Amino acid sequence: MTGAGSWVGGHCVRRLESQVDVMAVDEIEPRLEFGSPFQRFSLDSLEFAHFVLDVDPTVVLHLQTLDRSAELGASRARDGSVLGAQALFGAVARSSRIRHVVVKSDAAIYSTGPRHASILDERTVITGRATRYERNLREIERFVQELDRELPSVSFTVLRLASIIGPTVLNPLSRYLSLPVVPTALGHDPRLQFVYETDAVDAFLAAIGSESPGVFNVAGSGSTYLHRALRRGRRLPQPLPPPQLRRARALIGTFSVRLPDHLGNLLKYGRHIETSRMEQVLGFSPQRSSPSALHETLGGA
Repeated sequence: MTGAGSWVGGHCVRRLESQVDVMAVDEIEPRLEFGSPFQRFSLDSLEFAHFVLDVDPTVVLHLQTLDRSAELGASRARDGSVLGAQALFGAVARSSRIRHVVVKSDAAIYSTGPRHASILDERTVITGRATRYERNLREIERFVQELDRELPSVSFTVLRLASIIGPTVLNPLSRYLSLPVVPTALGHDPRLQFVYETDAVDAFLAAIGSESPGVFNVAGSGSTYLHRALRRGRRLPQPLPPPQLRRARALIGTFSVRLPDHLGNLLKYGRHIETSRMEQVLGFSPQRSSPSALHETLGGA
């Protein structure tokens, strides 16, 4: 498992290690304690590729695709995700035992904007302008598609998750939305979907258990409009025109929460993904709806 240092990765290790042997890998130290062996690697290194071949696993769970630009810088974050994925998939292609690969992607791959389709499903043609993180996701999924054609004996499952939020995951979006006053884009009240933190863990375990190949959108049922949800959570939305919004977010980023570009766009335009394949093929349904996920994140107020 890559990305074991993240909140979701650490919880996946904890849930799996009582049932199977887990070898956990990341380039940062784990946020959570677990009993499985942990190796600290930069994925874009020859050493990591050799490590994968030495371990020779049967299942690979690749979670190290998240946006770590705030922690590592934009250039290093890209190398860790795109070149790291390339190194990992190169090792997968040379392995004789790997039978299933599960890859964390993100609904951000669709990008967002005023001309985007109102509902996006897995067949949506992905085009148009994209942030650096969204381009990284497109490259990673392209690697998966190429490898899927080359390795018919290996099953590839890709989960495109809506934004993960929750009171303990402490990612940029959860922290930003939990501010007492939340700067928002003047004239915009985006329609949003989320995956609650524990549902995100359950989604990856479901993907491992089902071994259903293909791409799956993952989100809690329903959707919520940003301003109404913030008010119900006793937060004050503060609509600002673009120059003031940029300055407010820059100031917040200096002291507490740096919001990546793809999340800033999401909080302006919103996004709605269709999830029937998740339910009908993957056999997974999140326990919390999108509105209740945000309600829990804001403290259940």
